[in-house]
Amino acid sequence: MSLRPSSGDAIAAMMQILAPDLVTGRDVRVLAASRLTAAQLRDSDILYVGLLSGLGPLRKPLFGNSRFAVGDSYDEMVDRATHKRYSADPPRGSDVARRDYAYVAALPGPNGNHILIAAGTRDAALLQAIDILSEPAELATLDAVSRSGYFEALYAVDGVGADRFQSRFLAASPRATTGIWEAMTNLPGAITSPQ
Repeated sequence: MSLRPSSGDAIAAMMQILAPDLVTGRDVRVLAASRLTAAQLRDSDILYVGLLSGLGPLRKPLFGNSRFAVGDSYDEMVDRATHKRYSADPPRGSDVARRDYAYVAALPGPNGNHILIAAGTRDAALLQAIDILSEPAELATLDAVSRSGYFEALYAVDGVGADRFQSRFLAASPRATTGIWEAMTNLPGAITSPQ
């Protein structure tokens, strides 16, 4: 499998978060989001590192009961609380400055498992999302707005290509711990929440 440079960098940066599980001998698998099964979504702890456009089967539960929604394309995020639309600048070459958006979230899985999301509209935003989830101070800020440790947040990221100049916090909210998985109940091997 050939990874784009930013994907490889992202996985390397997230290994610090995964390292304790590797030390204890826990089974850790790396696979494309499009290959996630209903059983894995139901029973496995999941760390998604990628572009918003690559969420695959994670998209419905992630945005089904969320403050945020994908807009007209994966380059646009909508804040449902304020009705504000955040549109990333269109790609214009690797040497042109542009604005992108990083989205991070922690949400409960249907069987007590955990799902952590580091996503971006483009490469620079993805790398910023990883930095956010790797920084203890940022995690403490997000934990302060969380509900039972579950949160979501959106950041503006300015950069050129995959290089970031700066990021700016835009909004964060606690994630609801109910109503997330109902959107997935009509799939083969349906996911059901414990009673």
